[in-house]
Amino acid sequence: MARRSAVPDGLVAARHRAATSPVALATAAGGRGAPEDLGPVLGEVAAPTLVVHGRHDPFAGPEYAAFLADALPAGDLAVLGRTAHHPQSERPAAVAALAGAFLHPGSR
Repeated sequence: MARRSAVPDGLVAARHRAATSPVALATAAGGRGAPEDLGPVLGEVAAPTLVVHGRHDPFAGPEYAAFLADALPAGDLAVLGRTAHHPQSERPAAVAALAGAFLHPGSR
């Protein structure tokens, strides 16, 4: 039995178009400069910050998300199972609930 994707076909097509645009391809080929390393300035972010990460992200594992959250002085981390690189698209209700609880901590 084929597994049904949590991401709608239209969204996959739109992301593919964006990823294969001339700007995206130039960026991937290094045509827009070196990747930016924000690690040294993460400690300057004073605002409470929620890092939401998919447990099965093929580009960076949960340990990377933990590194980001730990580098932020007021960082929190939520790792969603059954989720890859786009939690907001794959699990919109879960992300909305996490964001709501983060933004309004006493309301639940």
